[in-house]
Amino acid sequence: MMTFNAKITFTISILIISFLLLTTLNLSFFESIDWVQANDVYSYLKISLSYPQFPHEQIASHFAYRFVPHYFVGFLASFFSIEIGTSYSIVNFIFSFGIIYFSIRTIQAFHPKSKISVLFVLIFLVSPFVLRLNLFSPGLLADTVHIFGLVLCLYAVGIKKIPWLLVGIFFAAIGKQFIILELPGLLFLMSSILKDNQSKLEAILWVGLLIVYTVFLYFGLNYLGKSFADPIAIGFRTFFSFFFWVFSAGFSYRLLFEHFFRLLLPVFPFIILFFGLRNLFQIKRMITLKNIGFLFVFLAPLAYGFLPGPEVQMGNQSRYSSVGLLALVLLLLDMISDFDFSWDYRIILLSIFYLLMHTYHHKYTIFDSVQIVTLSTQLVSYVILYFLLHLMKDNKKPKSI
Repeated sequence: MMTFNAKITFTISILIISFLLLTTLNLSFFESIDWVQANDVYSYLKISLSYPQFPHEQIASHFAYRFVPHYFVGFLASFFSIEIGTSYSIVNFIFSFGIIYFSIRTIQAFHPKSKISVLFVLIFLVSPFVLRLNLFSPGLLADTVHIFGLVLCLYAVGIKKIPWLLVGIFFAAIGKQFIILELPGLLFLMSSILKDNQSKLEAILWVGLLIVYTVFLYFGLNYLGKSFADPIAIGFRTFFSFFFWVFSAGFSYRLLFEHFFRLLLPVFPFIILFFGLRNLFQIKRMITLKNIGFLFVFLAPLAYGFLPGPEVQMGNQSRYSSVGLLALVLLLLDMISDFDFSWDYRIILLSIFYLLMHTYHHKYTIFDSVQIVTLSTQLVSYVILYFLLHLMKDNKKPKSI
């Protein structure tokens, strides 16, 4: 990816988010909730509409934990005397823009000369499951805030600045409680920053601080939301329901297949990238502190989408498995050997056509349709992507001697 200054990156980010907004179905705030059955938003509304107090009515404990972004939305709505839906849209837009801007800056920090990284990061940003759903239904703000926090964490590794990592963890923690699942990956990432610049004692102290800081945020947010949380709404067993479901009378192979398919749907383009460029990947590059961290950060939210099983997570699997996709992008780019190719009109046009197919979703793009259309466009996009990769390899520049 070419290195841009902040002003050019800002302009590119505006263009990307404008494309997403212009091609996303436009419904009112409350219509969008019902359209995608995002019923958890109604629990979040109890928080935001209660400002300046906390809700008197109990809500599920895992929703109560995420009160900070929604309480802030309530504050803005009250302070500026605007509708709650408008406040959600504004805050969600700001964080979505931040995800785009810092994703580009992150790729630039790690791979400033990589041309193939342009395709990788665009696949992430225009995915129908990363930003588009939350732009359509901004009440799902917690997802956006969490992804923004993770992107800042990855950016911190790219520029080797620990304060950025701590800021990223803060935003990730107030967005979703599976920050605690991502903690092992974050420890590896922090260690990759420290290994060349700090003594062993200083590195151990920083790692200890990161653990204490993250755990403090996790339990602190749980404690603050305790006054309006229903502690028995979702128990420990719920998070491992997959294993109980497999041995229950409700088990079916159809549901098992659908569970895995939905979970992996956002990942399929990167699987194709891996196999399409398999001769260029060097698996041994995975065994570094940084890349192990990327892998764990990617797998943590995917596990959150998988472990509760289809009876709990049906319809949400793709939301969760897409949360850590930028970490997967960075992992794959770091494993790939030098790959320089010439951009020509065929590659550019085919890339645009692929991204248009890739970004489509039957529920919340402007041309709403039925589910089979999304499946069809995704399958077509996989074929296009595979041919695109072959075209890029045909245009590969020889290494200079």
